[in-house]
Amino acid sequence: MPLTQFSAPGRLADFSPPQAGAWSAIIQSWINISIEFLKYQYGEPVYFFNEIAAANPALDTAPVEDIFWDGFPRSLHLRFDEQRALQEADQPQSLAAYYAERDRLLIEYPTGASPRLIDFHYRNQDEYLEWFVTRHPQTGAMEAITFTCEAPEYWRFIGNGSGDFFSRETLPTDRVGPDPTKLLQLYQTLVSPQVRLEDLLFRYPVIL
Repeated sequence: MPLTQFSAPGRLADFSPPQAGAWSAIIQSWINISIEFLKYQYGEPVYFFNEIAAANPALDTAPVEDIFWDGFPRSLHLRFDEQRALQEADQPQSLAAYYAERDRLLIEYPTGASPRLIDFHYRNQDEYLEWFVTRHPQTGAMEAITFTCEAPEYWRFIGNGSGDFFSRETLPTDRVGPDPTKLLQLYQTLVSPQVRLEDLLFRYPVIL
């Protein structure tokens, strides 16, 4: 039986009904693009399905296999020994340096001023499973570990709306606008009550 709608990551209930429909449209577009790419690259048949587009008998009888994954970035295990890999996973990394190695630049375009190079920092963890350790300020003992597996596109959707994911020619009718109130509420609940909206959104356009 085909699906009627793709859910939010982990079946989270953060979306309003219009947001849920718009998110599902984004997922469908990604899947359809991938299907066409596979057809172009390998020809048919393509064993990758859009479960909303049509029922497929192969899905009803296909075996289900568990995928085991401990969540730790394999890229760090490939580069470092166990102890160093654990340390590197929590160290802030320069996003500008990451893109510079790939011949790309992070450029901010302030209103009424010249473009300028900028930098952000991230921890070297996979976006599908990131974590943050809260430690006692005096002893350094671990008090809590917070895990998240929402892809960045999830937060981009809430903060910028669905129009950010489509060209003007392919923009669907069930699009929704930004929801900064929900974005701030979620960050203040999940990260810290001290988070401000200006911590989450660029003040000026940033081009990669």
